[in-house]
Formats: sequence, C-alpha cells, structure tokens
Amino acid sequence: MASLLAVVEPGDEVILFEPSYENFRAQVLIARAKPVFVPLDPESLKIDESKLVDAFSDRTAAIIVNNPNNPSGKLFDRSELEIIARLCQKHNAIAISDEVYEHMVFDGARHASVLVHPELRARSVAVYSFGKTLHATGLRIGYAVAPPALTAELRKVHQFNTFTIATCLQQAVAGYLREKPQCGADLPEVGAWRISEARIAAAKRID
Repeated sequence: MASLLAVVEPGDEVILFEPSYENFRAQVLIARAKPVFVPLDPESLKIDESKLVDAFSDRTAAIIVNNPNNPSGKLFDRSELEIIARLCQKHNAIAISDEVYEHMVFDGARHASVLVHPELRARSVAVYSFGKTLHATGLRIGYAVAPPALTAELRKVHQFNTFTIATCLQQAVAGYLREKPQCGADLPEVGAWRISEARIAAAKRID
C-alpha cells in the first residue's frame, strides 16, 4: 500500500495479473488509480505477451507482480521478467513486486526476483515478509528493497501510514537472523513435509 501511494497519482493506471491477491485491487482503488487486469494463460499460467503489451499505456504508472503468486503458486521466470522490464522501461513504469513467499518454492524450482534483473532493479520496489518466512504471520514485520529515489518516496508515505513497528519484535528478528543467516532455505523441505502430512490426515478422515 505504501509503495503504491509513493509512486501512483490519482487517475494513473496500475496493471494487475489475474489471478491475484484480492487486496491488490482494493489498494489500487484506495490510491485513486485504475486497475487494469491481464489474465495469465489458464493452462500454463504464463504471461500472454500480447495482452500485456496491450495493457500498458502512457497512463501506466506501475505493475504489481506477486512472485510466487497468491493464490496460484505460479513463479514468474526470468524470461517473463524480461518482458515486464522492457515494457516498464518503454512506458516509464514502476514494478511493485510482492515476493513474500520467495522461499516457498518446491520441486527444485528457483525464485527469480526483480532485484536480480538490472533494468527492473533500477525501477522496482521488492516487498518481503518475515512473518511468512518465519511461519509467524502475526508478526507483521516486513521490509522493502528499492533504489534510493524510490526509497525516499516510500519512507515519506510509510512515516504516516504504519509509522513504526514494535521495536522489540524487530530486534528479535534481527537476532534470529544473526544466529540463522540461512533462514528460509529449509522452507521448501519443511513445506513439502507439511503438505504430505496434511494429505495423509485428509485420507484418514475420508476412510
């Protein structure tokens, strides 16, 4: 929300992929911008490049990328980020990338962040959540990575939006990361185990 308010003016357009997290549409409307929906291919969940090209215009201020995607689990790969980068550059748009599930990828898949793409890194806000990574959603502790110019605008909005988070929780997370710098690396294995356990439990209930 803070990222949108930092880069979007009333009347601007913001591109959203479908399916997408339901909050995105509401947040775009709160920012008094217009959501423009681009459906992913229903079978492969790949970007339809022609549809995305048509969605961009001179009024496009931003595109929201949720990677991995909620609710589908879809991972945007490097070739898709290349398409997004090219269009953002052409239309001078900002990419807001919700990457809170970055560690929750399975079957040997790799998460591709906007931060590893040179053109996108220069015009993106990447958002992360310790609540998701630590399996403690109630913590509500996150962070954003962006170039200095975007960070400056983001801080202005955040100052009057959230203002601050509980300092003791921030210190607790910082201490945990010092002790476990590979935090999140084991989530695919843990997640796969939990999915397996859930399937076994469901099968027992059916029996």
